[in-house]
Amino acid sequence: MKKGVFVVGLLSLLLLSGCSAFGNSHRETSSVGISSMDKKNSVAYEKLSKAAKRQVKFDFTAEKADSGYDINVNIKNESKHLVRFDFADFKIFSPVDRDYESDRSGNLVVKPHEACGITHLFVGLNKDTLNDPSNYFVYIDPNYKLSKFTFRIATGTSTKEANEMTSTNDNHVTTNVDAPKAAFSNGTSNSTNAADSGSSDVAGSASSGSESISKPTAPAKILDSTAIAKALYLHSMGFTAARGEDVDVVSTDYGYKVTDNALSGSANYYNDSGDELDDNGNVIATFSSLAGPTAADPEGFIYKNSNYSQY
Repeated sequence: MKKGVFVVGLLSLLLLSGCSAFGNSHRETSSVGISSMDKKNSVAYEKLSKAAKRQVKFDFTAEKADSGYDINVNIKNESKHLVRFDFADFKIFSPVDRDYESDRSGNLVVKPHEACGITHLFVGLNKDTLNDPSNYFVYIDPNYKLSKFTFRIATGTSTKEANEMTSTNDNHVTTNVDAPKAAFSNGTSNSTNAADSGSSDVAGSASSGSESISKPTAPAKILDSTAIAKALYLHSMGFTAARGEDVDVVSTDYGYKVTDNALSGSANYYNDSGDELDDNGNVIATFSSLAGPTAADPEGFIYKNSNYSQY
């Protein structure tokens, strides 16, 4: 987690090298040149395979503006594809409050092994929205979570670690990179890693053989029971212990799947080291950020008299 107040100059340009935008925004018009061939050959983000999506990183940053906070995003494309986005499909998803639509319009193509920065993706957000740990940046819908809100904007003494202005999925990858696939089997372990199957990087494409890649060493095991996994979920979402009655947890071969029946059965995934995962296996929030102080729990995540925010 990056700390300190965001420096405006870091993303002062609409576009950094490595991407092209076409279409209009209500604030700015962006018309960096893009060839018709590049546009034709680009792949929509949602059409990428899980393996390719893991190679696209999102770094969301809050910038103090005249009215509230604006959100900028840096997109790093480490895949081999020209990846296409529709600005309108970037959203803030809240399972307990209203969602927010992007304040930009038009399309964006990010070149392979390049990065670009986009300013004013969302504008005029208040501190309460940014400090709500139940919020997520998503693309299209919650099936494509990009990053959990881990901002901590200074609000007096409600948090110990103030002005953490960045929320990112640019973290280490979970031990089992296809972890959520195992979760849907209710704990049975018979899945094959999408990243290791030799399939095309575009979802739905035919496989072309396979190759074996050894799994990395397992991380330190912090979550060792369904009970602590539930407690971490409740803390990270800002919920009270009483909300646990609506939450089901199953152990899987990579960690835990947490289902919140009060939120239309929405699912959250965690590896054994306590990191939260998206559907592709990206770490969208590290354990240290999930266990940190919140407005509800200013001392951090405490379980069985141990303060895990110190990890």
